Amino acid sequence: MAEFWHPTRTVGKPDRVRRSGCVRAHALVMSVAAAITAAVIRVCDYPSRIAAAEACRSELDALHVQLQFGTLTVTRAAERLAKEVARVPFIDDTDIAIPRVGSRMLAA
Repeated sequence: MAEFWHPTRTVGKPDRVRRSGCVRAHALVMSVAAAITAAVIRVCDYPSRIAAAEACRSELDALHVQLQFGTLTVTRAAERLAKEVARVPFIDDTDIAIPRVGSRMLAA
């Protein structure tokens, strides 16, 4: 392998063809991978999912602030929480931490 990279080695015609073929094969593989990735992104619609999740997070933050300042009842907060979480059905809500105010649970 060391003699392959030696600067005094003359590159023959078969080596050029093989290198050219390798470069083209590599470009083909990368092109196919890029096309598959673009198709997956388009089918799964990740940009709109991310936007919906960020909007939901903003609404939940506002809800949390309203609960902290006492401008919203716990019952109404639970209703709004359910409504906001329903907007993002692709997010698993089993591991969402329920925020606390003082020693009370908010969604109880």
